[in-house]
Amino acid sequence: MAIVLIYCSSQTHASNEKDAQRFLDWAQAKFLDLLNPPSAELNRAQGYAYRHFKTSGVYLALYGDQVYGIGGPLGDKLVSGGDVANFIVKSVNDQTDKTLSLRQAECSNYVSKNVAAVTDLYSKEILASNLNISLSGEECVFISNSLPNHDFGNSTRSFAHPALAVPTEYRITAKPKFASKATPISLTTDNAIFLNGVKLDLLAAGCFGIGDGKIGCNDLNQKWRYDPMSPSANFGTDAHNAHTQPDGTYHYHAGPSTLFPEYPTKESPVIGFAADGFPIFGSYFTDDSGSLRAAKSSYQLKNGMRPSEPGNPDGQYDGTFIDDYEFIADSGDLDECNGMMRAGVYGYYVTDSYPWVLGCFKGTPNLSFNKRGRKEVSLPKIEIVNYTEFDTERFLKLGMAVIQKARRRIRDLSIWIWPVGKQIKEGFGQGTDFNLPANTHELVLTSSQIAKLNEEMASWISRSCGNDNPDRYQTELTKVKYIVEEGGAVSTMITPCYLSGMGLIADIQVSQDRREFVDYLLAHEVYHGIQQDLELASCIDRRQQREENNQPNNHFWIMEGTADYAAKIAIGEIFGSEHLWGGKYENRNSILGEAYENYVLGDTEMSTVQGAAALALMVERGDLDERIILDASMWWDCTVLDDFSDDNAAVVWAKNNWYKIEKIEGPIPTYQFTPEALAK
Repeated sequence: MAIVLIYCSSQTHASNEKDAQRFLDWAQAKFLDLLNPPSAELNRAQGYAYRHFKTSGVYLALYGDQVYGIGGPLGDKLVSGGDVANFIVKSVNDQTDKTLSLRQAECSNYVSKNVAAVTDLYSKEILASNLNISLSGEECVFISNSLPNHDFGNSTRSFAHPALAVPTEYRITAKPKFASKATPISLTTDNAIFLNGVKLDLLAAGCFGIGDGKIGCNDLNQKWRYDPMSPSANFGTDAHNAHTQPDGTYHYHAGPSTLFPEYPTKESPVIGFAADGFPIFGSYFTDDSGSLRAAKSSYQLKNGMRPSEPGNPDGQYDGTFIDDYEFIADSGDLDECNGMMRAGVYGYYVTDSYPWVLGCFKGTPNLSFNKRGRKEVSLPKIEIVNYTEFDTERFLKLGMAVIQKARRRIRDLSIWIWPVGKQIKEGFGQGTDFNLPANTHELVLTSSQIAKLNEEMASWISRSCGNDNPDRYQTELTKVKYIVEEGGAVSTMITPCYLSGMGLIADIQVSQDRREFVDYLLAHEVYHGIQQDLELASCIDRRQQREENNQPNNHFWIMEGTADYAAKIAIGEIFGSEHLWGGKYENRNSILGEAYENYVLGDTEMSTVQGAAALALMVERGDLDERIILDASMWWDCTVLDDFSDDNAAVVWAKNNWYKIEKIEGPIPTYQFTPEALAK
């Protein structure tokens, strides 16, 4: 590994820094004799993130997520150590509203898992953004759900189409090369992918004299194509120069300035990669005189007036159309593709005028950027199967409100809802393998409906699990059939295989009041579906060991309490005061209200409602970040077992003081923790 450039990184986002630091720290501790003297410094060169151990002469590095070593006892040839996941648990980066800082031109530096929680400013929906960057041979692979890492839209005006999570996959070469000639940008090819997972699609399908001027202009040779960035073009972009396509894909028409500092003290970072693999930098660079300034495009507005003949828009060349511009070499800093070579690195630059990011490709665009015939990407999803008279769309909206907050989802969820009649006895399944905390009710579904429901459930399990542990999913299927056929009024989440979860909700269907309760059950079970630790074998073994050793175990009340907390917050966000319960679940006060009522009735055992109140107390005292409840990240890698045991004084305080709540009378009572509960 020839070292021609050294960069000592500070904290970065959308990069492999966390994994590199974690791996190198682990390796240093394990191989003290070889990796000395110890170092905390992380350097970068030619796509590698590495440390140099001067005494032994060893270089230990990550290239993307692959481990390599060279030098000293390892010899003078690069030695592969395989995927870094063989040694450490890969990290997840929270990119929410983060700017970037790394300037390395090689895409391998940015291999990472990235998430963000963002808001649609018009609908007020909170959505989860996901971007996974990996290395496959000589290509970097970007898999994204197309949502950004920042809030988007406009608070007073909606996009023509609502923004949706649209799974996409792009690939770029890790070692870009100049082509013999430049390739024009086109309507059939996306232009770039940014390091927040959103694509760049510069050209509009709108031309003067074609339809309404907004769509339908698919002939690239058609003159007078509108520039979406011109204020007079009225393309409805938001403050980030973006809007949505008919399928809901959020995309930029110019550079997203939110990804790099607006008032920088140093050169702008890499913020994405063009389809040909060359990096895209923000606007700022240090010129030959040593001044830090924004790069200038070499495209200039033409002088004079547009042609006045029929078929032309007439008027002054003012930037409404891309034909208003012409390239004048050396009139700015950048070439015809809006790029330049600096310190031996070619890259495109974001500019404040046309062509905004790039005007053409200096290299060869990867075929994955072709809009037609694009590879279909599968991401975890949710579906609702509803046998009740209640509104399916309502349930789906609520379920999405829960899972969209999740920072990492791996499991497909299918929620099955069906009605049962009046209760005929307490308990369910006693004396069988299916003894559940539920009661037995009369059947409401007909025998043919029950047969159809069982058939659909079996089909879903088979499709979802395939050959993954068939004994397990057959056992779960037998349980499901028993519940349906014997009238179990259940609310539970089962996992017939690790990547698939089935929420089962059977409840009486008698009134709107009951529909509101089913809302709650659905949101609660959906949250259980994103609690990934629940079915992780290593975590299950540790929980069982604690139970067998009679050790304090907070797992149950935290499991149920977080589901209660997240469900009530989601119901409040979606329905608010329109909910029949008058906004009872609108905010954290509602969590306290139900806990207060339970305490007054003498129900003090740590369970669902009590657990939610204890968590709320930790949040209000500053002992717990509410976001890790709502995004379910506290349910990764046995975190609850490690960080929320009785060794944590804040947890013990919350368990002992959750009930210290005072009621404030009014038309709608409110609740708050007492000063004693909040005392530090």
